[in-house]
Amino acid sequence: MREISLENVVDTEGKVPRWTFCIFGATRSGKTTFAASFPRVAFLSDVTESGYESLRGISDEFLFEPGVQPIVLGIDKMNDMVLAREMLAPHIRSGMVTTVAIDSATFYADLYLNYLFELQGANVNNLKAYGALGVHLRDLRVKWHQMGCNVIWLCLPQDPDEDRPNGLPMIPGKEAGKFGASCDYLLFSRHDRFKQGNEITDRFEMHSKPYGKYIAGCRRSDGVPELPNPLVNSTYTQMIQAMGYDVDAYRASLPAYQRPKLIVPQVAPPPVSAANATPQQVAKPAVKPHIPTAARPVPASNGVRPAVQPTVTRRPAVPAGRSGNNNS
Repeated sequence: MREISLENVVDTEGKVPRWTFCIFGATRSGKTTFAASFPRVAFLSDVTESGYESLRGISDEFLFEPGVQPIVLGIDKMNDMVLAREMLAPHIRSGMVTTVAIDSATFYADLYLNYLFELQGANVNNLKAYGALGVHLRDLRVKWHQMGCNVIWLCLPQDPDEDRPNGLPMIPGKEAGKFGASCDYLLFSRHDRFKQGNEITDRFEMHSKPYGKYIAGCRRSDGVPELPNPLVNSTYTQMIQAMGYDVDAYRASLPAYQRPKLIVPQVAPPPVSAANATPQQVAKPAVKPHIPTAARPVPASNGVRPAVQPTVTRRPAVPAGRSGNNNS
């Protein structure tokens, strides 16, 4: 047990404090690109969703440090999340990774729930499975939030209906509300596209206050700058500038960057009694997590690992003008 100080300390000239975010919104509403603009970010990306495709060739104008591309680890097996935490821990301590983005919590929850159903076999118990999922997600959330870095949970939206008056992150069971409540910032993302003459303009919004029936907000104490609402076509740099932070001072406070060399730890599977083991519980050797092609730089002939070279220019970082059709 430790005493927690309630003094409100905001250092706007040195290191920016680490925050936790839950960002939910429809597909292609800008969640992944916005997360990629955070400093030294490592993505834990669901392989089946392939959200990391949005990161291919992301331009320097979005990156907190030009040339420092995101790291991507693909999650497609149950032990991948544990391995990822062990792999990233030393790089978080060294300052080479300062942000972790789970892309997405919605698909990871589906993956784990499917694993629980398979484990039960013919004796499927939905109540037991959802209870186990809730325990696992809480444990996962607590452990990542204790890692000492920015943590971003990206989710699809659970739209309001007759049974649910408010739009929430799409996470099974009671965890939808808990994820937003456990994070410093709960943001709702949306996208508008409109035509002006012969030009098509994209408007990506991050709402820090409720938008219609979709919840959003900040649990920070009084005296801490709130986020502008909405953030339009914004990046992490523009966000903290609007909150009064000195971006140049923050960049200068970071240690010189060296792209982390990720080493897969040897994690022994938990022991299972042969008498009680099911086919799904038979111990198997640890499997290396899938690393998408987007995260694999091509080695040069001299053995130096170069950064991934940009190939595509994403949406503009300069806020677009409001459209008459926009409802915000």
